[in-house]
Amino acid sequence: MKGILPIIIVVLIIAGLGLWWQFGVKNSVTNFEECVAAGNPVMEIYPRQCQHQGQTFVEEVSNLFNREIRTFTDRSLGISFAYPKEFGEGKTEIFMPGGKRPAGSAGEKLAGTFSEFPDLEFGGITDDFNAGREGLLTDTRGFSKQNDKYYFKFVSEKPDLEIQPLKIISKDFGEILIIDDQSFEAERNYSSDSEGPVLGVGAGRLAGLVNLKSAKFPGIVFYNWDTAKLSPEDFEAILHSLIIMDPEVETFIQSKDPVNYSIDVPIGWFSYENGPSTIFTQNPNLKIPANTESYAIGPNFYITVNNLTDIDGVISYDQWLDKNGFLETNELFIKSSPVQINGLEMLNVITEGAGVAGEVMHYVYFADVQHVVTLSQFPYDPQSDITQVFEGAVRTFRVPEQQGSEGILPFDSGAQGQILLGPTCPVMKDPPDPDCLDKPYQATVQVIAIGSSKSSPFSTVGTDKEGRYKVMLPPGFYGLQAVGRIPFPSCGTKEITVEPGVVQQADLFCDTGIR
Repeated sequence: MKGILPIIIVVLIIAGLGLWWQFGVKNSVTNFEECVAAGNPVMEIYPRQCQHQGQTFVEEVSNLFNREIRTFTDRSLGISFAYPKEFGEGKTEIFMPGGKRPAGSAGEKLAGTFSEFPDLEFGGITDDFNAGREGLLTDTRGFSKQNDKYYFKFVSEKPDLEIQPLKIISKDFGEILIIDDQSFEAERNYSSDSEGPVLGVGAGRLAGLVNLKSAKFPGIVFYNWDTAKLSPEDFEAILHSLIIMDPEVETFIQSKDPVNYSIDVPIGWFSYENGPSTIFTQNPNLKIPANTESYAIGPNFYITVNNLTDIDGVISYDQWLDKNGFLETNELFIKSSPVQINGLEMLNVITEGAGVAGEVMHYVYFADVQHVVTLSQFPYDPQSDITQVFEGAVRTFRVPEQQGSEGILPFDSGAQGQILLGPTCPVMKDPPDPDCLDKPYQATVQVIAIGSSKSSPFSTVGTDKEGRYKVMLPPGFYGLQAVGRIPFPSCGTKEITVEPGVVQQADLFCDTGIR
C-alpha cells in the first residue's frame, strides 16, 4: 500500500495540472497575443485574427487605422495591405520596352500608385529588366541576406548593394527592411566632391523593401517620398499591414494514366481536353473543331502526354525529337537548351509553328522509357502576357514522385463549397422575401492546417463569380475562412476534417453587418 500511495499522488498532480491547463490557462485567453500563444492558428488577413474556442481575437494595430481605410490587393502579385482611404484608388501598371516611362530596354517594371496621394508608391522589376540608364530605387528585385548582411537586389547585370536597414519588421512571411538616406554606403558618404548620381532613398524619405512569392516580380519597394506628409509611424503601420501570399492560382492535377502531373494555373484560365493534350486558355467558351491541333487554337498553352510508340518507325528518344522538330536536323527547329525545373531534367526548345505563322516554345520532359510530356505555348513572344504566364506556370510543374512521403500529389481529397453573404436586408420577413436571400460572394478562401507550427495559410484558392470554390488537400484537420474586409463583411472560420478520398462539402458564410 505504501508503494502505491506515491503513484496515486503523482497521478492526481498530473490530472490537476491537466485540469488547470484545460480550464485555467486555455480559458484565460483574452487577447490576440494570448490566443496565438495558446497554439491557435492565425488567419493572415488584415488585421490578423485568431480564434480560440469559438471566440475571435483581432490584432491591435497602429492609430493609422482608427480612421477609415481601404485595402489594396493584387492577387497576381500575391500582396495585400491597408492604407488610408483618403489616398484614393490604388492601382498597378506594368511597363515594357517600347512603352512609356519608366520602362527599360528589356524586361518589365511594376509601378504602384495612389490616385489622391502621389507621395506613396511601390514598384519592382523582373529578373531580366535592363534600364539602359542610371537606376532608380524602384528598380529592385527585393533583397538578399548573406552572413547577417543585407543586400539590395538591383538590376541583375549590376552587383547587389549592401544596405544597413534603419529597422527590420519581422512577419510570418519573412522580413521587411525599412531603409533611409543612411542605408546605402554611397549615399551615406556622398559629398559635393562625389561624381555622378548615386542610388539612395533621399533625405526626408523612407522606403520599405520586401520579397514576394511571385515568379515574375521577386521583390518590391514601398517608397514614401515625403515623411512630412506621411509620417514614419503611419508609413510603418502600412508596412505592418502587409500580407505576402502565394499568387492566386489553381492547381491543375492530371491524375490519369500513363503520366500524372500537377501545374499551377492563374485564376481565370480554363482547361480543355483535346486528345492527348490539355489546353489552357482565357477563353471560357472554347469550341475545339474535330481533328484540330492544339497549337492551332492559340493563343494558349498546352500539355501533351506523348507515347513514343504512336509514331511509326520511332524507337528512340532522338527519333521522336526529330519527328517533332526538336532537333537541328528538322527544318522547324530554331534553338534548344537543357534546363532543370523543380529537379526535373528538361529540354527547352523553340520551333517554327507547323503550318501556322509564329514560333512555339516547348519544355520536353522524358517521363519514362515510353512516355514524353511536352509543355508548349503558341504564339511564343517573350514580351507577351501569355508567354509570361506560361513561363510562370512551367516553374510549378511537378510529378507525384517529387512530392516526398507526405502523400502530396495528386490529391483525391479536399473541400468544396460556396461562400454566401448575408443578411442582405435590414428586416427579415416570414415568409422570407426572395430578394433578401443570402447572395453568392466572390472572394479568396484561406486554408489553415490546424495544429501546424506555421500561421501562414496551407493553401489559398479563389472562388468563381458564384462564390464557388474547390481545393484539393491531403487528409487532415483544417480551418477554412473566406477573406472579407474591415469591418464588413466579416467572415467566420469553419473547421473541417478531410478524409482520404473524399471531397467534403463546406459552405462558408460572411456577415454583411446589416441589421
